[in-house]
Amino acid sequence: MLIECIAKVSGTVETAISNDVYVFRLDAHGRLVCDVDREEHQAAFLSLTGVYRAAEAVSASAPEAAAVELEASTAPEEPGPPAEAPADTLAGKTWDELAALYEAKFDRKPHSKTSLATLIERLT
Repeated sequence: MLIECIAKVSGTVETAISNDVYVFRLDAHGRLVCDVDREEHQAAFLSLTGVYRAAEAVSASAPEAAAVELEASTAPEEPGPPAEAPADTLAGKTWDELAALYEAKFDRKPHSKTSLATLIERLT
């Protein structure tokens, strides 16, 4: 079962249950998720309402979002200040790509320990 961490945190989240360590990482949709196989561990996570929940299935519009992102990346750039980007187009980018967008927007580089989630939040 895919579990989502909905707590307001930056970066990855590591949680230990018994001898298992679960690492929640950003997926392509900007959610902190982890695949939890053991039913008793699933129940433990889901009992912490407001912190974890079952990750909802992603809508079929994901291919459409990828097409929009591809279209936007091939369009000629217009001069002027960089516009704010929607979070869904930033979710699949690497840290270096997000750092370049951050530098273009704020005219300074982000701190090297800034998480992907924080970069996406600041760019939107």
